Amino acid sequence: MGSIKIPRSLRTVILDFTMTFLMESPKDVLKFGYDYFKAIRQRKKTLKRHGKLFEDLYSDGSADGTGINTKTYCQKCGLEVFKCSRCNKLHKVCRVCTKKLKMTPMCAMAQPSIRKSATDEGDAPMTPHRQTRRYCVYSEGLNEKEAKEWKPPVYEKSEEQTRKLMSLITVKTLFKQLEPDEMETIVNAMFLRDVVANEVVIKQGRGGDFFFVIDSGDYRAYIKTEEGDVKILTNYEGHGSFGELALMYNVPRFCSVKAMTDGKLWTLDRDTFRKTVIQGAMRKREYHMKLLKSVPMLKALTEFEMMNVADSLDVRHFTTGEKIIEQGDDADGMFFIDVGKVVVSYTDEYGLDVVLDTLENGSYFGELALIEKQKRAASVTAASDVTVAFLQRDAFERLLGPCKELMTGKMEDYDAKREEMIRKANEDRRMTEIESVRSHE
Repeated sequence: MGSIKIPRSLRTVILDFTMTFLMESPKDVLKFGYDYFKAIRQRKKTLKRHGKLFEDLYSDGSADGTGINTKTYCQKCGLEVFKCSRCNKLHKVCRVCTKKLKMTPMCAMAQPSIRKSATDEGDAPMTPHRQTRRYCVYSEGLNEKEAKEWKPPVYEKSEEQTRKLMSLITVKTLFKQLEPDEMETIVNAMFLRDVVANEVVIKQGRGGDFFFVIDSGDYRAYIKTEEGDVKILTNYEGHGSFGELALMYNVPRFCSVKAMTDGKLWTLDRDTFRKTVIQGAMRKREYHMKLLKSVPMLKALTEFEMMNVADSLDVRHFTTGEKIIEQGDDADGMFFIDVGKVVVSYTDEYGLDVVLDTLENGSYFGELALIEKQKRAASVTAASDVTVAFLQRDAFERLLGPCKELMTGKMEDYDAKREEMIRKANEDRRMTEIESVRSHE
């Protein structure tokens, strides 16, 4: 039987849907699929009303064969024209000829987008008709030379302000992947802005220049529908953040946010946000991809599947002698060793510790309890200073399906090895007892 060639347009649609499904992890697959493609259809209708440019959003009529109509050409040199990220207009001259304009591919404006529930990330939630996710947050190119020459702004703050701001942003998912020096850059670059009641902080449809973290005051996020009706999305009562979506995806503001009372907002400029947060996320992905590719078990994953795992990892550090896993605890995830050495041990019924294994860079542990859905069967202790990448249980169940058969095989080997080590420990203990008795005769 000949090989079946999958059309690029179908591959594009299925890839977008798969990415959205993996990140959202819905309980009802059929309902999620229905809502997703219904939203795509509605989005396409809306785009058609705004001009012929987006008419073939998901068709094979696109110039580049990806299923997304992205091509318009420069009147001077014939190169592809991009939409300007500053004024959000399609120029007649390409970025090579203008040189000064920052450009964004038209497909970045055409692709459907979604984000997690705002209750998790402290931003205004998307309405149902926009619930499809955009995953590539690097829609605006980050020039390597500019990034090296760029120096982040620094605004003076008291120690109390610095501590408070650090506590406000460290809980936000967006910043969790940043290294300590990157977090320091973010905090140093934020300045405090006073707002008054009824002031519109961000306006729907406008470009995005700042990200905001609430220091004090109440705020309301809302949208105006095509019919002119106002729909309230969420209220912020003294805490939260908003404004990152327009900066991440280089699109106009999705909603408006108005101050309901006088207050203060910590404000971060677009350049610092993108060069620190976005590049931090890129570095994290590249670093974790390198780590994951060193794990033989994960060779069963496709590049795309491995990328999803990489984006789900959290870095954790442990010092020599510190317990990473405690025997009998609930299983909350698995670990990949990046740097250092750990000892796997089992405490038997006599209270004696039996060393089962020693693991180093490129090894992993903690997956067996997740597969068996049982408590931890052994303890893991740092034998040196250790850096690990941690994958939470829900992400494990969602992303590592192709590897479970290999893990199950390892589980059988592990059980046999544990039994052998326990048997040997029991023999050693009996010999010690015999020698002790003989020494007293």
